[in-house]
Amino acid sequence: MDELGLSVINIRSTGFKNVAVLFHDIRIRKRCAIVTDMDTVFFDTTPNLADSDAWAARKRKAIGSQTAGAHRKIDLDAFGAGNVWVRSFYATHTFEVDFVGAGNHEVIVRTVDKVYKAPATITQATTELRSGLLHQSGFRTLTMAEQEGKGWFAVLVAQTLDHQLVVPPYIREAVLFAHGSFSRPLIIRILQYRISCLWRIDVASHARLSAFALELERFREQEIDLPALRAATVAALPGDVVHAFLAGMN
Repeated sequence: MDELGLSVINIRSTGFKNVAVLFHDIRIRKRCAIVTDMDTVFFDTTPNLADSDAWAARKRKAIGSQTAGAHRKIDLDAFGAGNVWVRSFYATHTFEVDFVGAGNHEVIVRTVDKVYKAPATITQATTELRSGLLHQSGFRTLTMAEQEGKGWFAVLVAQTLDHQLVVPPYIREAVLFAHGSFSRPLIIRILQYRISCLWRIDVASHARLSAFALELERFREQEIDLPALRAATVAALPGDVVHAFLAGMN
């Protein structure tokens, strides 16, 4: 984020407008991306007489959070209407759930043995994370985060990240909006990093990566434009997560 020239401001609540009001044509003319949760329920909240008191309370809290999230979106969208400097971006559920739902279940699996010690619990958690079912993988990720504390859990997760991390779409869109126009040198540095990562792990890719490096030089010299570079990137880096970012760059 520092390299992109972006600052992350922790509001510590949902009082976003207290800060975002500063960004306006007649005040600070810089882009402000508000990132928050909609807290849409992702598990069955139907009341059940067999529910424990704790589980019944969790269901009620989830329903209340969903209602509050929907109202927050209406409020923030209205607040930003007509202001080119402010835009809001929303997790459908909440960060941990959207993070694993974006395709990062193996990232969370790599933290399981740092959170749990009992073999049976490790096995169960791993199975749930790999289930492909958001109500299982999302709930397990959220449970792990709550057990460890969300801040410390984030530290544990950060230790397992690699270059193929899938950034949840709402965060990617917020970064693209806040940064604005990406310079050619920055785009080149991003793609050179992708080349270096793949070069280390896939010998078979070396020939096409060498050819792609030449395309980057052509882009640097303005011999090709961004759409042409995107096409070259698809051929050189198949399946790479950078394509979603490139698609939003201008």
